[in-house]
Amino acid sequence: MRWTPWTLAVVGAVVLACTCGPPDAPLVRPPRGAAPVERAEVPASQVSVPVTLTVDLIRDRVVQSIPPVLLDVKGQELDHGIVADITAERTGKPRVKTGSGIEVVVPIGFSVVPRAGKAAKLKLGEVTGEVEVTVTLRPQLADDWNLIPRPRLTHRWLEEPMLKVGPLKIGVRKIADAALVERLDDVADTLARDLPRELGLRTRVKEAWQLLAEPRLIRDDPRTHLVFAPDALYADDIITSSEGVHLTVGASGDLTIVLGKAPPAARAKLPPRQPVPGPPGVQLAADIEVGWPVLTNALRESVVGQKIREQVPGLGDATVTITEVIDCYPSKRSVAVGLRARAKAAGTTLDVELWLSGRPVLRADTLRIVDFEHVARSSSTWFDAIHAVVADELEERVAQELVLPLGSRRDELLTQLRRDLDARPPREGLALEVDITSAELARIYPTDSALMVGAVVSGTLTVEVLQTPQ
Repeated sequence: MRWTPWTLAVVGAVVLACTCGPPDAPLVRPPRGAAPVERAEVPASQVSVPVTLTVDLIRDRVVQSIPPVLLDVKGQELDHGIVADITAERTGKPRVKTGSGIEVVVPIGFSVVPRAGKAAKLKLGEVTGEVEVTVTLRPQLADDWNLIPRPRLTHRWLEEPMLKVGPLKIGVRKIADAALVERLDDVADTLARDLPRELGLRTRVKEAWQLLAEPRLIRDDPRTHLVFAPDALYADDIITSSEGVHLTVGASGDLTIVLGKAPPAARAKLPPRQPVPGPPGVQLAADIEVGWPVLTNALRESVVGQKIREQVPGLGDATVTITEVIDCYPSKRSVAVGLRARAKAAGTTLDVELWLSGRPVLRADTLRIVDFEHVARSSSTWFDAIHAVVADELEERVAQELVLPLGSRRDELLTQLRRDLDARPPREGLALEVDITSAELARIYPTDSALMVGAVVSGTLTVEVLQTPQ
């Protein structure tokens, strides 16, 4: 038989087909698409809302509760047949003393004007005196967020008004004391009834509760909102100081960051006071995005060109060289990695496609893909023999190279959050004071757009209510 170039080509093709063979079945790549993401479990945050009722506000409301004319008694009979008019009026500037409570000291001027009886014959003139009325408040907090003022009113004479008739001195203190005590009891009842409404503590807490539920824009591009869903309110006891009455209200609930359009505010009635759950602090779920192109390029730079050499029974020395990283993408809860490789053995070369699937994990602030397994590959009798020997080494090589440290990205997340929260001007009735202290990388999960690393950001968040009516 004469061997022509044409017949040589035909025989070569037949030999190659018998040696390598066509694929047993069409290659089916791993399914693309991430599994539904479960909501991250983040501990409830506790947001502090300090509320202060200033000394000036308390003083003014207390003084307003004391009538300008505290006593106005006409025709009061005194000793020795003297009849006089007795008047007690607010005079001078009130003072405030603080300690275990708040004391408002109000000067009261007394006037005794003889009008009839012997006073007319003796031509007695007006005499005056001075007394200090002290209003003591030891406020407590009710479960419905109203202030319980617990007022107590006392008085102290600085100068007693005294009528002099020759060698006689006719005092009016006993009569004035009785009238004054009765009148101050009425003022105490008025303060206990009206002061909670006039100081407006419950109104301020309610306003803070409603404003806390309003989403707050913290970044314009991309549009990002800080969303707090308060579900309980708590507070310690009231504290008094030289500046006023202080109450730190705590709100507990879920604090989240929402990209895009802000969700509607959660509207709920002001809840009753709850026990303090523990030390204040916020925990905020935030994500670090590792885009699929980033992962693909990182693997491409490190793994392309790597060679695996092994002895294959029946074929001798075999070499598999990774020539291309096709893609990295989500496949349910796993990461699919596509490779192209060139296999050489016994004088034969074949380009093949392989697909691996691995599990993303976090280890010491580092992203790794582990537990790789082959899920699809080009198949032929010749390559099957090679693959059986090199598969484990190939999986290990990819796992070793598919490593991404996340420490710097975590620090960038902290820096960005601090910048976003600190840079926002006070608005919508609230000013935020934020201290972000740490971020812990807590979980990792694939999405269609990126491999997401979930972080739990910790710190403190204090809210000041602005423009509250006094």
